[in-house]
Amino acid sequence: KALGMHQSAQLAGIVAGGWYGGWMADHVSWRIGFGAAAIAGVVYSAILSRQLPASQSQKAPQAGNPIRTSIELFRPACYLALAAAFFAFCAMLWIFYAWLPSFLAERYHLSMTMSGFRATVFVQTACGAGVVAGGVLADHFSKRIPAARFFVAAAGILICAPFGYLTFAVHSLPAATVCSSVYGFFSGLMVANVFAAAYDVIAPGNFGLAAGVLNMIGGFAAAIAIFLAGLLKGSLGFSGLLAWVALGCVIAAVLLIAAAVKEFGRDHALARAELS
Repeated sequence: KALGMHQSAQLAGIVAGGWYGGWMADHVSWRIGFGAAAIAGVVYSAILSRQLPASQSQKAPQAGNPIRTSIELFRPACYLALAAAFFAFCAMLWIFYAWLPSFLAERYHLSMTMSGFRATVFVQTACGAGVVAGGVLADHFSKRIPAARFFVAAAGILICAPFGYLTFAVHSLPAATVCSSVYGFFSGLMVANVFAAAYDVIAPGNFGLAAGVLNMIGGFAAAIAIFLAGLLKGSLGFSGLLAWVALGCVIAAVLLIAAAVKEFGRDHALARAELS
């Protein structure tokens, strides 16, 4: 729940940025808008550097070679399956973030202000609700089902993937809005649980590295997906591209479930053994 609530701030920022970016593009200049946001970020980072408390020290530092300790991160099969699922998930997610506003503007003849708003507010509001629900559900079921966070995350990918495709495939703005909202809600289940699930099978000494690797993988997926969407939108089309991305998400989610069923007990036990 804590990680999910923290992630909801990002979703609120995306909604505000979607409207703000479109409004600046229509009325001032997107370059000026982007520069103003960058300046605000630099100023706020200086404030954070003074206000954030220092990290709490570990109870006991891990012994042994730090390089060897870091390599241990890639031993758990569940973590590797989660990383693969997160790659597929982020590929679809960032096509939404990067291309949905311009897609809505072109297909339904909306202004950039309105398309930026509609492309973010419904998806991200629904995603925020899904993040909270996913965190609560996973915390509740993990008391009885140890691998619950993996199952909730995988369920989110399985359900959101077809609605991600339908958002770009339907030819009605209300239908696209409904599909994007359903996509957003169930994508929130993955957003809420990706790091929490990883921490269930990773030794505490590697928590930071585990999160960093997942974020890096998400960044690679975003870059590849955004580039391919721009390259192929004229030939394959958004709906054609999203059909393949959705299929990749479904396959990755099934593999994640299989890994959690087969390997979670061993991975979790090894992680906790390193703690002791």
